Amino acid sequence: MLRVTHPDGETEEIYPARGMTIGQDPSNQIVLQEDAGARRTHAQVDRQSSGLFTLTCVDPGATIESDGQLLQQLELRPDLKFRIAQTSFECHSGEVTEGQVADATIAKCPWCTSTVLPEPTFQPTRCSSCAKGILVIEGKPRLILPEALDDYHIERFVARGGMGVLVLARDKTGKRVAIKVLPQEATADPSARQRFQAEYAALTRVAHPRVLRPIGHGEVAGIPYLVTEWVEGTNLRDVVEEAKRTGALPKFSEVLRWFVDTSEGLAAIHDVGLVHRDIKPSNILLLPDGHAIVADLGIAKSLEDSAGLTMTSVAPGTFDYMAPEQHIGSPRLDERADQYSLGVTFYEALTGRKPTGTWADASAVNRSVPTYFDGILKRLLLPFPESRYPSVEKLLDELRAVLEVGLAGGGSITVPEVPPAAAVPISAIVMAGILMGSATGSLAALWLNAGVLAGAMLGAFIGALAGRFVGAAR
Repeated sequence: MLRVTHPDGETEEIYPARGMTIGQDPSNQIVLQEDAGARRTHAQVDRQSSGLFTLTCVDPGATIESDGQLLQQLELRPDLKFRIAQTSFECHSGEVTEGQVADATIAKCPWCTSTVLPEPTFQPTRCSSCAKGILVIEGKPRLILPEALDDYHIERFVARGGMGVLVLARDKTGKRVAIKVLPQEATADPSARQRFQAEYAALTRVAHPRVLRPIGHGEVAGIPYLVTEWVEGTNLRDVVEEAKRTGALPKFSEVLRWFVDTSEGLAAIHDVGLVHRDIKPSNILLLPDGHAIVADLGIAKSLEDSAGLTMTSVAPGTFDYMAPEQHIGSPRLDERADQYSLGVTFYEALTGRKPTGTWADASAVNRSVPTYFDGILKRLLLPFPESRYPSVEKLLDELRAVLEVGLAGGGSITVPEVPPAAAVPISAIVMAGILMGSATGSLAALWLNAGVLAGAMLGAFIGALAGRFVGAAR
């Protein structure tokens, strides 16, 4: 499996397949963000007779950086790390046999197994051999779905990511539903199937209007699928990107409503003993009525499960939105990690930028944000979980007070004082220590689990000094 980290911090996980390409052109399966060092089609995955995958540059002038060397070909093996321009890649092993990989990379009709297929379309079509209804989805390899998944009739293709394909369908009553399908190249991996099943199990544990509602799941022709309600609207990522494009930041009153809704959904998730672990703008769906709901519990972790479903050497989540303790894979990860992700997400929603380095107050960037709201964001972004809110419910008490003031058309509220360390989300020195801990892996975990507090105390002291320094500088 390839874990891809884009320059903006967005990550995706993709199973390599014969013919898969990487480049800036949207037709590639892995699309690189705009970068002068990347070609339209930069590299292609091939499969050797031994069953191993190789990555080869398509353009003679293109290169792949690995271990400080510029190469034109790499053999994809577990634990390999490489870069193409500004995009980082990590290889991780999966429990898949060579035969399963070879079979999964060949696009076939799910009914007659014919490889003679029509061109990809957004709507279902007919198999050239058996004439049964199928949906041919572009990609490398192409994904071929039966037109009907049990009682659900596919209407059109919506989107494809590294770990799932989304289609719009209708149930037998004609009601629209969203169906997430595990890609064929991932169906041979038991761990991928397990994570897919765990997502449905997590959704069924939560019954709340601010969390995406599950409807059912099943498997047809060896293809697992998950059914949820269909949500008309957009997501918070679209709002952020539009603000970056136009320079027009959203109004505080609008974002506050989404903030409260998302927090209510998170509180419901936490109430059933789960940590979401991947709160970010694209996982917050915005409804036409002005409300928001939380989606994608694909890597949610039970508080009763000290390990969770993860891959070797991978900290689940999206890099730029992960709490410091999540970066180092702390076994004590709890609901407060979601608070940090929430803070990053809504600071970005209000300002169009992420709170990295020495970040400015949201009220200084977006004039519609009241100054007293800065304290809430600062507390969410504190580096140590014990310094954040005891629970999302406590956060909601303050958010609802802000919401009431906003609806009343004026006034202010008193937000509890935030420790000086909040002037920066995490000091450069503390972050350096965390990154060093991540690099040493098990050593960092051992250091933390042993309860050696000297480093933490020093980090807190340095963070406080840094906070006071930055505060004074302002």
